[in-house]
Amino acid sequence: MNPFVGCFFGSFNPVHYGHVQVIDNCIKKLDLDEVLVVVSPLNPLKQVPLINPNHRLEMTQLAFGDTPTVTVSDIEFGMARPSYTIHTLKKLIHLFPNKRLALIIGEDHLASFHLWKRYTQILDLVEVYAHTRDLSFDLTASKCIQKISRLTFDAIPISSTQIRDLIANNKPFEHLVPIKVAHYIKANQLYS
Repeated sequence: MNPFVGCFFGSFNPVHYGHVQVIDNCIKKLDLDEVLVVVSPLNPLKQVPLINPNHRLEMTQLAFGDTPTVTVSDIEFGMARPSYTIHTLKKLIHLFPNKRLALIIGEDHLASFHLWKRYTQILDLVEVYAHTRDLSFDLTASKCIQKISRLTFDAIPISSTQIRDLIANNKPFEHLVPIKVAHYIKANQLYS
């Protein structure tokens, strides 16, 4: 049987315990052999200013470095920008022809999934799972309901925006990110 690999894309600006918990829950719920965490240098649907992608990659590696089932990838760093998921998935399928790939997205992406470049091809190429922490979330709002499976589990209500705001206002944030990430942010004076 081919290894089952979840692909979790993000800006990770910065990575936090919410990301860690989602990945842990997906590994358990889907019985994944591995999760590939893809750091996106530039997200075409986000207008939020991003810090240097190398800082975001390093923090993400620090967050997952001790988790043997998680691999952090910089595959999009050598690709055209902005990064489109369809192009990355095609490249991953080419690199790993013997792996069964699944795309893991957050509930916040459901409403805009139909705006993703070649979203129907994504749905044809890989399994897509949307994680949600809200049992009442209306998945029918998504035009892709038929091909997206829903994963519901408790998740820590944290956002990268919240963390950036705390840092910018000199407020404690360390409890929201892995300790190595907190040290890295402080050492490099990020987000302040």
